Amino acid sequence: MRKIYSLLFMLSAACLWAQAPLLVEDFDYTAGDALTDHGWVAHSAPTTNPVLVTAPGLSFAGYLSSGIGNAAGVNNTGQDLNHTFAMQENTSVYTSFMVNIAAGVID
Repeated sequence: MRKIYSLLFMLSAACLWAQAPLLVEDFDYTAGDALTDHGWVAHSAPTTNPVLVTAPGLSFAGYLSSGIGNAAGVNNTGQDLNHTFAMQENTSVYTSFMVNIAAGVID
């Protein structure tokens, strides 16, 4: 009985303290669309080499958001974009993402 109460407490605590994601971006848009058409804001070079949605999207075994939507094609001479979310105070913020570096060298 004690184990059942412990399990119920842990499950209810997880539900009570769970938070909705601040931002989920699956790039579930038509390939060729500019990200600025979908809530992203350019903060440098607003018209030079826009970041476009590309198909197919990325996938990685075991990653929960794998295989959903498309991807964003980025090059090193284009826009810098940002996307806002609600301000967070006195809390931790965690992130995860997938990236595929198809060409070039990382220094």
